[in-house]
Amino acid sequence: MITENTTRDEQLNTKLSKNSTIKESQFGSGYLTVIKNAGKSNEEVICKDVHNVLTAEGTAWVHDQCYIDNSGQTGGARYIGLSNDGSFTPDRDDDRASWEAVEENSNGLVRANADSAVFNAGVSSTYIATSTIVKTFTCDTGAVAGIRVSSLLNNTRASGTSILVHSATFTSVDLEVDDTLQVTWVITLY
Repeated sequence: MITENTTRDEQLNTKLSKNSTIKESQFGSGYLTVIKNAGKSNEEVICKDVHNVLTAEGTAWVHDQCYIDNSGQTGGARYIGLSNDGSFTPDRDDDRASWEAVEENSNGLVRANADSAVFNAGVSSTYIATSTIVKTFTCDTGAVAGIRVSSLLNNTRASGTSILVHSATFTSVDLEVDDTLQVTWVITLY
């Protein structure tokens, strides 16, 4: 309960000291996990729980979807894309056009709707909500070297209207025909 004698630190349930820094907002904080050949005997964890970048374009879209009249908008950010471009580094200023310039567009690794997307509202004592978005890609027509970036968008590449919402890099992985790559995004909102 907040009273007139409650300190600001108590109100915010935090404690700041001189020269302390405030962390980047946790809104939209998420992590990426990538597994080559998930569930197979040669399963390999490429990365686990790598922090991602929420783009400015993505931030605006999330706010629009969550708080503003979103009529005319496309679907949720559950389309997963991949890239093997060695020069691409996720940045807040990235947008759909910068992503599509480096996005993998063949060999079974084309941006696709998630196999599953599950929302967990959490418990009332923590107020933490997570969405888990999973897609397993199968490399199908030719080997692909150096897959190292994944992004979440709200539509297919062909739509021409998608929004780049999240991006993250991971350890580069080479795929042969019939290799699979399971990509799991866990997005947490506080």
